[in-house]
Amino acid sequence: MISSSKIQISEIAEIKSGYSFKSKDFSNEGIGVIKIANIQNKKITRPSNFIKKEINNIDKFKSKKDDLLIALSGATTGKMGVDNLGGFYVNQRIAIIRPKDEKYRKILEYFFMNNNTVDKILNLSIGAAQPNISISSIGKLTINNPNTFNIKKISKSWSIVHKIVSLRNKQLKKINNLDEFLFNNIFDDYFLSEKKSKKYKLISILKNKEDIVAGPFGSNLKVSDYCDTGIPIVRLKNIGKNNFFEDDLKFISASKANELKYHSFKSGDVLLAKLGDEIGKSCIVPQNIKYGIVVSDVVRIRCSSSKLLVNYLIAFLNSQYFKKQIQKKIIGIGRFRVNLNHIRNIELPIPPIDLQKKFIDISKTIINHKKLINKNLKKLNQIDNNFYQQYLL
Repeated sequence: MISSSKIQISEIAEIKSGYSFKSKDFSNEGIGVIKIANIQNKKITRPSNFIKKEINNIDKFKSKKDDLLIALSGATTGKMGVDNLGGFYVNQRIAIIRPKDEKYRKILEYFFMNNNTVDKILNLSIGAAQPNISISSIGKLTINNPNTFNIKKISKSWSIVHKIVSLRNKQLKKINNLDEFLFNNIFDDYFLSEKKSKKYKLISILKNKEDIVAGPFGSNLKVSDYCDTGIPIVRLKNIGKNNFFEDDLKFISASKANELKYHSFKSGDVLLAKLGDEIGKSCIVPQNIKYGIVVSDVVRIRCSSSKLLVNYLIAFLNSQYFKKQIQKKIIGIGRFRVNLNHIRNIELPIPPIDLQKKFIDISKTIINHKKLINKNLKKLNQIDNNFYQQYLL
């Protein structure tokens, strides 16, 4: 912290919520409407819903280029994206955050994009199973007065860090593509050839039904149960494509974890996202995380069969073959998801163990390169958090 001078976000930004459109208002053409599902990876994707009809005073709910948009409810409460285009209508349960002075734009962007702010918002949220946040609560969040430090200099430093992070993420994406190419090259015949195409339901390969479980209902594990130390819980933000993110782990008490032990995971288990931007993305719990609990939107898979190696399973779950299957199972409006039975009944071939081992041996170089990039990303995130702690809190 560099100053005791604090101001509320509402002093430097205009905050307003979107418009409550009715289903009958939507059309196949017209002006796009941004919904929560359009807030992805800190950006706003092009809307697939449109408004053509005339609605009184509707233009005040239009976004402007570089507006910050934040989800106000649901599993993605606090998720933020930058609208790089502008000119779209903004749906209800999304807030528009617009700086009162252009010099505050980057400061606001960095503040709201940081996971620490997302956690603050979740802690302020109200509601049982699904959190909700009001625009007045967002406006009351406090930061160091930006006028007490060199905004331009700090914004430039932040931009450099974020550009490097973006570059590393692009490298990681290319490596993931290489990993998938290797998987396809070795196992294509088992997915495409009629002779080798016998498929098995995942649950039938494993020993017990309890080898595939989802997290508890949201009402059984609330934000108010979180604590600073204890038993880790895994949320959607901890799961990447074959990548476990430890930096933003939350915890619950040992007694609460014991109450929810049916939903537990251990080192070497597979974790899968059944809701969110990338439904089905999966990773393995690292060896240093011995035990924990998954939340409602996460599925835990325990690879209990001698016929199925966990590294082959994780590669399959992150492959195009799994994606094609799971896309057909997606349900819901706005909050797209799959249910536990969809995952239990997913079908896959079981190649010989020797071939699974061959794939794993070849992919070790790729895995090691991923670890190096993730280590670098972790350091960059630490730098980002240091900026956050020093200049914004």
